[in-house]
Amino acid sequence: MPVQCGEPQYIRAGDTLKWTRSFCDYSAADGWTLAYRFMSAGAKFDIDAAQDGTGADFAVDVDAATSADYTAGVYRWVARVSKDGEVYTVAEGTVTVLADIADAGAATDPRSQNERILDAINALIEGRTTSDAQSYKIHERELTKMPISELLDWRSVYADLVAAERIARGERSAPRIVKPVFRSRT
Repeated sequence: MPVQCGEPQYIRAGDTLKWTRSFCDYSAADGWTLAYRFMSAGAKFDIDAAQDGTGADFAVDVDAATSADYTAGVYRWVARVSKDGEVYTVAEGTVTVLADIADAGAATDPRSQNERILDAINALIEGRTTSDAQSYKIHERELTKMPISELLDWRSVYADLVAAERIARGERSAPRIVKPVFRSRT
C-alpha cells in the first residue's frame, strides 16, 4: 500500500498508520524533529515522526498494536518541530479516529455521528407519514413538533455532510437528497 503524503482525515484504531510530511524551513536532514499531539474531549495521544531515510522528510509509522489503544472520536491535532531548544507549531487540523472493528468490546454501530443524525432525521420524517398532528395540547401540556419543511432542510444538510465523509474515505457517495417542494391546492 502506498504511504500517504500528509496527515490522514480518518484513522482506524487497530490499523497500521503510515504517512510522510515535509516542511520547507524545517528539514529532518538538518536535525529537526517532528511530534504530533492528538486531543479530544476525553482522550489524547502522541506520535513522534522519524527522519524518512536520509532525506528531508519526516515519516510517521505507528504499529497496529499501538493504534488499537486509540479511543474513537474526533481529535484536534497539532504538529510541532523542535531543534536546539527551538519549538514551532507547523501544522494543525482534525482527524476522526474510527473504532477498532477487530475489538469485540468496540461499539457495534460503525456509522459516523453525521450518519446517525441523518438516520434519525429520516426516521422522524418516516414517522410523520403516519401522524398528521404537528402540535397538540392536553390539559396544561403542549407539544409542538418541528415542521416537516425544517426536517427536510436538516436532512439535506446532513446528507451533504455524510456524502463529504464518504468521499473523503474514498467511498462512492450516495445520491444527494433533493428537498421536495410542496404546493397547496387552491
